[in-house]
Amino acid sequence: LAKLNYKAVVRAASFSAFIAAIQYAETSISLLDKNTMWTENYEFCLELHNTLAEMCSYCGQIERLSSSAKEVFDNSKTIEDQLRSHFALLERGSVDTHTG
Repeated sequence: LAKLNYKAVVRAASFSAFIAAIQYAETSISLLDKNTMWTENYEFCLELHNTLAEMCSYCGQIERLSSSAKEVFDNSKTIEDQLRSHFALLERGSVDTHTG
């Protein structure tokens, strides 16, 4: 269900409906098991959280952006996996709000 909901994230974002995309992304995240989501669905969680960070950046939602980016930084396997969230933070001048 979370992956199906993610399709709504992509669709909303393609129409520049970033607020809706954020809501869909957060719903997708809430549908995943918090204890195993990164170990069992790494690529999906990475894509979902990086996309959420980008959507929050576009909307100027700095707290949500920082939270999503921190989730990526805390759980990513490589620096390359963190790049989209780093860029989202840079776009908003929020580099100092994360601990990654």
